Amino acid sequence: GGSIPASIDVNKLLQPNLRGTVIENGMTPEIDPISGFRTGNYETVDIVVLIEESGGVAITDPFDVVLELDLNDDGGTPDATYTFPTIPSMNANDGLNRTHTFNASIPFSPESRVTARIDPTNQVAEATETDNNPYTLISGSLPPMDMILSIDPSDLVRGGEVAVLDWDTVGNFPMDCSLSGPSLDTINFDPSVTPVDTDGPVWAGPRGTADTGPITSKSVYTLQCIEPITSTPFIETATIETTGKVEEI
Repeated sequence: GGSIPASIDVNKLLQPNLRGTVIENGMTPEIDPISGFRTGNYETVDIVVLIEESGGVAITDPFDVVLELDLNDDGGTPDATYTFPTIPSMNANDGLNRTHTFNASIPFSPESRVTARIDPTNQVAEATETDNNPYTLISGSLPPMDMILSIDPSDLVRGGEVAVLDWDTVGNFPMDCSLSGPSLDTINFDPSVTPVDTDGPVWAGPRGTADTGPITSKSVYTLQCIEPITSTPFIETATIETTGKVEEI
């Protein structure tokens, strides 16, 4: 029996191919415009799209590239889109990049998805259309937090005297926070809880003040906050020395 020659689609081999890569190139923490505290989200994300002709054939038909931002990667209608200026042509095996900044309240968790739709209306006849929608997942981690813990006096106290602790978590989103140290009953609080006026101290909100008990030796105080979803810890310490207790005769 004779063999059947393999058929080759020459036109298929001579078609270009578009493909790309999506890169997250930096995010800016979101700050509440009224309170000035960090919300735990991001305000902006810079996106770079690398577009490549990988089929070895020049592209002469103009095509578009559309970016889609899907907050929380829930698969629904994109929360934001951006269409780059039309790309008129590309040389064979050429590459180019486009950049865009999304301005949105982007949560740190769960991750969000940014997808590039390269030639979404199929203006370019390609060898394959399966690699035209590259994406990247963004965030998944908290913005940096530079909490503040200060002590007054700032470095030295007479033995047996007290000091004043001031703290600022910088962020007002839910966290399990505590302030602890010698001669101080541990203070537990959530910076997202709004303080209320009462007759006694209410440990809530991002900022607070507390007096230590009598300090008789070198003392280290620790402000620690843990974000419950990611278990990310933030820690600040303050140290004070003592001269020792002087007794009057």
